[in-house]
This record gives sequence, structure tokens and C-alpha cells, in this order.
Amino acid sequence: MTVGKYCERELEPLSRDASLQEAALMMRSHHVGEVIVVDKLDGKNIPVGVVTDRDLVIEIMALAVDVEQISVGNIMSLELITVRHDYSLSDTLDIMQRHGVRRLPVVDNSGALLGIINIEVILKVLCQDLSKMLTLFNNERDNEKILRS
Repeated sequence: MTVGKYCERELEPLSRDASLQEAALMMRSHHVGEVIVVDKLDGKNIPVGVVTDRDLVIEIMALAVDVEQISVGNIMSLELITVRHDYSLSDTLDIMQRHGVRRLPVVDNSGALLGIINIEVILKVLCQDLSKMLTLFNNERDNEKILRS
């Protein structure tokens, strides 16, 4: 189970010079709490930062900063953590835990943006697997009852 299989690929990243209004509108229209900031390099979107709804509230609104004076590049995360598409869900969860993040951009082998993975998706997949294991135990018990009767 790799993150490339489960990541959300329908993304609209923003460039560094996008306005905070653009970021907020994108979050609202896509019902997400983050946007990925990218640089174009050889026609590929290379992730360079993330802006979250929390960034907008804590860094801008709470401090009454003039949103017309800055761009997403000014408030995006300074250290971007990404995960390669071929990483396992378990390894991705370890990275999230180590860095205290709930979502990670997913990149291909060249570093180009493929999607984003979040903790909710990983939890859903793991719960489905646990459910399958419970079903296995129940089926095993039912099969044994049939064979032993």
C-alpha cells in the first residue's frame, strides 16, 4: 500500500505570487484546509511550500496584516516535507508523526507534485484493513463450526 495509490490527485496548486485571497477562495471552493505552493520547472509543478487555513488566521487575520501587501510565498511554510509516491502508508505515518503534520505533498521520483495525502485517508485505509482482519477471524470461526458439526 503506497501513498501514490491513495493520495488526492485533483489539486490546483498556487504559485508564490498568488494572493492570499486566491488561496482562501481555493480552500473554500475545494473544501480543504491547505494549498500547495509550487514553482514551475521544466513544465513540472515542484512543491516549495504549503499555506494552511491556520496560517491565514494566525499569521494574517490575528495580526491585522494588510492582505494586499503580501502573497502566499510570504507566509508559506519554510521547511516543506514531502513524501515520495512509492512510500508505504506506514512510513508516511511515521514521517507525519515525526514532523507533527497531518498532510503531506506527494511527489514523483523527480520531485514533481502528484497529489497530497492526509491523515484521514490513511486512517480510513487502515480501518478498512482492520475490518477485513475481523471478518477473516469471523469467517475462520464459522468455517470451523461447519467442518466440526
